[in-house]
Amino acid sequence: MNICYTELLIDNVQIPDEEEFDDSITNIAERNEVHESESNDITLKDLLSNLALQIDSEKTSKFNINRRNIWDGARRAFLRKTYKATNRISVMFTDSSGNSEGAVDFGGPTREFLRLLMHYLQHSKLFEGPENRKTLSCDAQGMRNDEYYLAGQAMSVSLVDGGPAPNFVSPVLYQCLVSDAKHVHSSLGDVVDPETQDMLKEVSNRY
Repeated sequence: MNICYTELLIDNVQIPDEEEFDDSITNIAERNEVHESESNDITLKDLLSNLALQIDSEKTSKFNINRRNIWDGARRAFLRKTYKATNRISVMFTDSSGNSEGAVDFGGPTREFLRLLMHYLQHSKLFEGPENRKTLSCDAQGMRNDEYYLAGQAMSVSLVDGGPAPNFVSPVLYQCLVSDAKHVHSSLGDVVDPETQDMLKEVSNRY
């Protein structure tokens, strides 16, 4: 699980409401008892604030989203050639026929989309483990389709754009994202797969 936080927290979105931004960062940091990046002592709030300052609020990247297929809509939007990380996102919900619901995005549709997106990721095949202590799974198709990268991109967008924080990640995964994964220590309890855990216990008992 050698992942650098810069691969997941990227400069994607507009500056959110200050109170919502503070709540998201404080919530996830306090839950995992990590407040700073160990590599350079920059707080997560400062890091994400710097990313948000790079957003051009005059330009938008449009997301056409069907609530019944949140992930497909998000993937198509992130992979679209016209998508730019420095544009703010503008969400329009559509029905199964592609017809717009008609609501103009002044922030409400974006926040709803991000809430639904985080809920999808929490229960997706990309993560495994207890409800609020998820770690990365090993899904070959997801790796081939760059879905892990896109999931990190979605999480960063939610954090910076006033959506909910991904509070479902485990403390060890969180530390891998905000610091150098090489220096993060895990235990047998962090291994989700029972067979793998039993094998590691057997090896540990032998030595």
